[in-house]
Amino acid sequence: MDRREFLKGSFLTSMALTIPGLAHADIKFPLKSAYDHKELLSLIEKSKKKYSSLTMTGVDPAVNFIYERNGDVGATRPGVVFFNDDQEQAIIDVPIFAHSIEQNPNHPNRIMLIPKRISKCVEFDIIENKVVSEISLDQKKFYGHGCYIPGTDLFYASTYLYGSSDASMLIFDHKKNKIVKEIEIPGGAGSHQCTLSLDKKYIIITFSEPTKGHTPSLAWFDIKTNELVDRVYGLDAHSEHFLELNDGNIVYTGGRVTNEKQLPPVVFGCVTKEKKVNNFSVANMPKPTDFVGQGIAIVALEHKKMFVVTNLTTSLIYFYNYETGALIKTMPIRKPRGISLSNDGKKMYVTSLSFKPVKVGAEVTVIDVETTNIIGTFMVKNSLAFSSHISQFLLNS
Repeated sequence: MDRREFLKGSFLTSMALTIPGLAHADIKFPLKSAYDHKELLSLIEKSKKKYSSLTMTGVDPAVNFIYERNGDVGATRPGVVFFNDDQEQAIIDVPIFAHSIEQNPNHPNRIMLIPKRISKCVEFDIIENKVVSEISLDQKKFYGHGCYIPGTDLFYASTYLYGSSDASMLIFDHKKNKIVKEIEIPGGAGSHQCTLSLDKKYIIITFSEPTKGHTPSLAWFDIKTNELVDRVYGLDAHSEHFLELNDGNIVYTGGRVTNEKQLPPVVFGCVTKEKKVNNFSVANMPKPTDFVGQGIAIVALEHKKMFVVTNLTTSLIYFYNYETGALIKTMPIRKPRGISLSNDGKKMYVTSLSFKPVKVGAEVTVIDVETTNIIGTFMVKNSLAFSSHISQFLLNS
């Protein structure tokens, strides 16, 4: 199923969140010791009558460090909140913080919670509300992304060893319940997003850090042989996230500078189906939209030849033409992080990451795709939610 076919279906939207176990004395918000799992079961059954899929996301554990430094919260715990296009919601507890979440196509009730800079990855059954399996590493850490291979028991994930200039990727076999292969990738530090290609033939992975004379790159591994079959260099530093389009192009986002004196960074780029790398900078971006920070999440509006990038630092989202590199518009949204299309493809959801002052609940901004204007916002109930990537989960698989 390609993205166009998928958008004929429908989905709930989920985002991972952290809930303070201890809070600063002057912060008041609803807080439960545990969530009612029956709320999710009820929401799923209700939504199946109208919708056909879920959308998921994860939380970067670094978010918790930010809050602890600010003195806003003490202990935190991970969770996932689900909502549909009618803004009906449910929240469940999960065992670890996840940077991204993937659905198991062979066991659709199971999701893989993929952390960043943590040594354990967990597969969780959202219906039975239990851990199904764990992938543990001795020295290496997971780096935020992974993917299942449909029709097999295999799961791929990006990993890294702190201090190493090389990158790695592991293959976990669920049937054997063990890691069956680790692939070392020279000259590829900063391996991050790890995704199955739309034709289901390759694992595509980013290497975001320049190392050993190599510029950041995008690489293709054959899933039958696990051999590196193609690689393009010249991506911008910190180009961690990308999106493969149905027309064969791959758009990605980079950036991460710390002050305007370092401008202009490359904000995004496009790797064409011929494997040509086109980097686009913000040199001509008008004030006050100078880009400081790193693009995080991407969604494509292919019928407009447009894609949208969120940037946490600037509190802006950016609309670009991915063929010409033209900046079409920017839009102010408070600390935007995750972004996803709605069930019918007519709206975009953008989740916000809360900083001081702490607000009750996680804010979600709703944008009309055709006009690219904000049409509303709503809050996630009973939680302080720090949103990251948003992804999709089929209800009726």
